[in-house]
Amino acid sequence: MGRGKCAIIWTVTSTTPSEPVAAERNRIKVWYRLVPREGWLPHDTEGLWATRLSGDTARVENAPFLQDGVAEGEIVRFVTDADGLHWVKERVETSSNCTFRAYASERGRALIDRELYLPKSWTDDRQRCRAAGIPDDVPFPRRSSTSKPCRSAP
Repeated sequence: MGRGKCAIIWTVTSTTPSEPVAAERNRIKVWYRLVPREGWLPHDTEGLWATRLSGDTARVENAPFLQDGVAEGEIVRFVTDADGLHWVKERVETSSNCTFRAYASERGRALIDRELYLPKSWTDDRQRCRAAGIPDDVPFPRRSSTSKPCRSAP
């Protein structure tokens, strides 16, 4: 992007409460250690609001921007370190939600950090794919190949 231009990157997310409101509603911040990715933002952690369900589990209450494999509504298990930070260890229960990252500028918009997904009706029609510029080697992905595992803190 040129000098003076602005891009907007957003995710669909729920409202994040202020610290006092969070305390009143038994909300905590759970933290993820990020796996470094070449060409991605230079952050090593991301904190998400969550509602504590027990001493070591919480339900994620907002959508991540950086952390892959986690969505709003999922239940995670965490450990609390000496500084009182709650680090996610694993996902206990999945939700039916998903997170998409999007990029928009004056030149257009796109979902980012996603692979091309084509429905079976497209992949069964190779002529349609060729007309749209989609290579013949792009297959119909099975469900297991489109879902990403939760990356959590050690």
